[in-house]
Amino acid sequence: MNPHNISIPAETKAVSISFAEPYELLIKQKAGSEAEISFTGVPVENIKHSAEADKFSLEIFGDVDLDDAEILICSPEPIPLTVTTGSGVIILEEILSDLEATSTSGAVCLSGFSGKSAQINVESGDVTVDESSGNIGISVSSGDAVVTEFEGNLVCKVDSGDVTLSEVSGDIEISSRSGDIEAGSVMGNLSFSAVSGDILIGDVTVEKLNAQTVSGDIEIEAEVLEEESVIQVKSVSGSIILVLPEDVDGKIRATVKSGEIVLDTDPYKLDIGGENKETTVSIVLTESEEIALPEITLETSSGDIEISA
Repeated sequence: MNPHNISIPAETKAVSISFAEPYELLIKQKAGSEAEISFTGVPVENIKHSAEADKFSLEIFGDVDLDDAEILICSPEPIPLTVTTGSGVIILEEILSDLEATSTSGAVCLSGFSGKSAQINVESGDVTVDESSGNIGISVSSGDAVVTEFEGNLVCKVDSGDVTLSEVSGDIEISSRSGDIEAGSVMGNLSFSAVSGDILIGDVTVEKLNAQTVSGDIEIEAEVLEEESVIQVKSVSGSIILVLPEDVDGKIRATVKSGEIVLDTDPYKLDIGGENKETTVSIVLTESEEIALPEITLETSSGDIEISA
């Protein structure tokens, strides 16, 4: 099927694309001398479009096969984009503008995003983001979220589902009501919270790290701690395992209300607690006279704390 082009009015400041059927639709953006939308694999008779004030709207309708469908948006300057589906898969690649993508039932996949900000909202379906940067917000009611190779500000909230991060850096805020959070190769100002689920963080370079769960274990492997790094970890019902870099310096405060505190860092060894009473241990790991040291606070009401290097 040959491409079909629709011109975008010069005064357009926002583009909206919607479809209700269970399509799998690929949408891309690129800079071009003319403002237009090019369709491949979409029958002309299944396209409606309108322009009102400064908004250009496009709707794809009808029961058609869009396995190879692609929409390419060209414009001299990036035009903010809104994409909405009731039942379908949205695939977004190389988006240059601000973006809002919403799916009632279906996955949203974002790759190569370089705009200023993006917001992805999914009621039922998975979200994947990779090779992207900027300010990205993710909200999922039921489904998993996976983010890889990202740099910038990320806020991800999942009601029921797991969150997985890899090669992510910046200001990161992750929360899950029911599901696990797993992160590897992450760095920056990091916040992780789970109501019911485990938090597993590996190969982390810490500027500031806050991790807390109501019911679940927390495991952290810190690859690098800076002089002013701050780690705060809290679990109401669950154990905490913290692996520090070798020869680490730092101030550690660990508190358990029902459990043990085990420290295994050369040359410091400690095993205390095990009784049903609150136990707090404060330790300074250093052989230097540096004033600024990483500060680590660990607390669990029911569970053990294990620290090693």
